[in-house]
Amino acid sequence: MLKPVRMCFVYSTGALTEDTEVTGPIRAKLFAASSAPDTDFMVKLIDVWPDGLLSVCATVWFALRFREGMTQPSLIEPGEFTPMELIAGYLVSYSRWVIASASKLLRGVSQVQP
Repeated sequence: MLKPVRMCFVYSTGALTEDTEVTGPIRAKLFAASSAPDTDFMVKLIDVWPDGLLSVCATVWFALRFREGMTQPSLIEPGEFTPMELIAGYLVSYSRWVIASASKLLRGVSQVQP
């Protein structure tokens, strides 16, 4: 069972002025530090409708030790900021998502604790 994490960074656009299409792989570039030699991160891309309804477009769960590839696991130095790129793969809805005008786009990043 996962433990809840209290720290989640959320970044939001303002209301979009026109329909916006998001297609293909979603990439998140992060610079993060951890007190542990390995940490898991979760990144979400969320469509927030004008009435407040949330619709998750993509979610990626990423183990920091695989930041250089799945075949090259490497631990980090605790406390040191480390660059990483997370790739969420293709979006739900046949790899195409249209976010309607007046909606907002949220990006959320959190640490995941086992």
